[in-house]
Amino acid sequence: MNDMFNKKIEIMDKEKIRELQLKRLKETVHRVYDSVPFYRKKLDEKGVSPGDVKTL
Repeated sequence: MNDMFNKKIEIMDKEKIRELQLKRLKETVHRVYDSVPFYRKKLDEKGVSPGDVKTL
């Protein structure tokens, strides 16, 4: 099986895909904020916290 293709995701409607994308974006922002000082500093300089991510 090709790891680049996930049939369940490929056949989702657009709204479900956007929900998944937003969920993954939020997870990524939280993860890098907590573990990568460079990104924490950049976000802090702009006054942005991971919880501020609400939309794509």
